[in-house]
Amino acid sequence: MKSSIDYTIESANFLNKHFSQESLLNLNLSLVDDFHQILPSNITELAGKKLMFSLFPFLIKKEDKKYIEQICLSMYKIVEKVIDSFWHKKEPIFEFYQEYDLFIPFIYKQGNYYQTIVRYDFMISDNGILFYEFNGCLPGGMFLYDRLNHATLKPISRLLNREIATTFKTDNFSSLVLRLLNLHSLPPLIAFLYDDCKFNAELKFIQEELDLKGIDIESSHIDDLKFFDKRIFLNGKNISLAYNNFFLNNLPLNCNRKEWIEFLTSEPYNNLITLSKQANFYLMHNLAQMTIVEDKSLFALLNNREYMQHFDGDEIEFISKHIPYTEIFRDVEKKDQIKLGQSRDSYILKKYYSQVGAGVYKGQCYSESDWINLLNKNHDQAILQKQIEPLKYSFFDPRHNQGYRYTKTHLSMSMYIVDGQCSGLIAHLTPDGSKNLVQPVFEVI
Repeated sequence: MKSSIDYTIESANFLNKHFSQESLLNLNLSLVDDFHQILPSNITELAGKKLMFSLFPFLIKKEDKKYIEQICLSMYKIVEKVIDSFWHKKEPIFEFYQEYDLFIPFIYKQGNYYQTIVRYDFMISDNGILFYEFNGCLPGGMFLYDRLNHATLKPISRLLNREIATTFKTDNFSSLVLRLLNLHSLPPLIAFLYDDCKFNAELKFIQEELDLKGIDIESSHIDDLKFFDKRIFLNGKNISLAYNNFFLNNLPLNCNRKEWIEFLTSEPYNNLITLSKQANFYLMHNLAQMTIVEDKSLFALLNNREYMQHFDGDEIEFISKHIPYTEIFRDVEKKDQIKLGQSRDSYILKKYYSQVGAGVYKGQCYSESDWINLLNKNHDQAILQKQIEPLKYSFFDPRHNQGYRYTKTHLSMSMYIVDGQCSGLIAHLTPDGSKNLVQPVFEVI
């Protein structure tokens, strides 16, 4: 990754050397109205009339992009293997997830994979790529970021005077939908399901994408669905495939596993799930994604050699290199908890189902006594993960008039994987004392 990081910094220096702060700022502001016309989303939130989406991109070299894709797909296959081991009730993985046993009849491959659309989040540190979160229930943002990238691609290419390309491949999504419809001889109709958390900002773009393929899409709040004779109806139409982009109504954003299961088995979610293996209806995000992939205890399982008997030597070596130290907190010996209080700056506590930033606690933000109390309060429903040392990274922040500046930030990225194919890469920057900034990733041609 060093060559891409060096080239990105070199390009930032070029921008600041050849263009005034005023011209860069005007370019930033000139796109704001365009973004807000097509993206009514907090992605385009303004801070002092500056966009929260950086116009300064991460410029990735072809070989580095290939390397990231290989790492992400290798991790994807390992997660597939965990799901498959659970589904076949192989010990000790089955025992680890035994609470999900009642869902086994509704966990199935959508053709070739258990995971149809997922987002894998990882940091780039001095030690390479380290994964810190898998998103299987709400892997949103792919179409939003694709549109943002296309809006900034030409201006940035013109400024840099060189050809660059987006990493997003939204055709992989429409191809997946067509494959699933054809696989089961279903009519070309898909439902976009959401709930009160309003994760429906991408609907317009998904609709435009599927319209080009001759596929109709109906959107609905899940409470508006009608169930009759083991079929699902929306606006009087029989729904055969659903893109279930919903959170669970009234569910705490950092619930434990028991609460998660209770909500999955409540209505109307239970109706959707129990019908999802019928010949006439399929959920794109099935129970494998909504349980095992979304459950952060997966990181603890991958860190425990006891559960690695179904993996070969190369897979075990890969896991140890790309998964940070993680342990289920209840398994930590009492005598070690005092040490954890003293070394709290090095750890993060994460609830199993923490979402959108809730239920994640950094030890460095707490006193020793408060940290120990927090650990004890969540001892049976959280993982303890070693904090990844952030990479120092320089970037142009459009929220400031200072232009390019050197700042300590977490350089993390998200890879979208659709139907087993890498389909888009976006970067996230976390400057000290400032809100997160989304950064486009463009491939250098």
